Amino acid sequence: MIHKQTPLILKTLEPKGVFWGYASTQTLDQSGDQILPGAFSKTLKAWQVTKNRFPHLLWEHDAQEFIGVCLELREDPKGLYIKGKLLVDEIQKAQDAYTLLHHGIKGLSIGFRIRSAKKEASKIRKILDLDLVEISFVQNPCNPEAVIHEFKTQDERNSDLVILDHLTTLLRR
Repeated sequence: MIHKQTPLILKTLEPKGVFWGYASTQTLDQSGDQILPGAFSKTLKAWQVTKNRFPHLLWEHDAQEFIGVCLELREDPKGLYIKGKLLVDEIQKAQDAYTLLHHGIKGLSIGFRIRSAKKEASKIRKILDLDLVEISFVQNPCNPEAVIHEFKTQDERNSDLVILDHLTTLLRR
């Protein structure tokens, strides 16, 4: 019996248009707001419990311009992490956003209502609790750190399946 060792590389089977990043961070934004840790906890629970989904992904905060869906949304020590999908095969404006990603435009922004905040002497508004309404792909984010960090550039599901099928064939030998 001959034993062969082959490195196993597993890639995610994510379709084109899937992206990862931060819709909001704890950084002071250009309008003088700073969203503090825990500000998203109630609203994220409410979205999951009452609506059983996450907010929609819009183009430039326009409720008439739906371009994608949030697949995952959670608050972590940096801010509001998002994994989303631009509906590039179904919606032209989502394809436009995807094209802009290839050219370095990758801003994100949130639409929200403040439930609780405090204003400091420095005029900085510290947001303690908010109601998240939507997330938008924007050209100029108010929070410079609210951006897409990675995105899927092509639909690699078929090539991944070929790699896995080839690996299965090798293992059977």
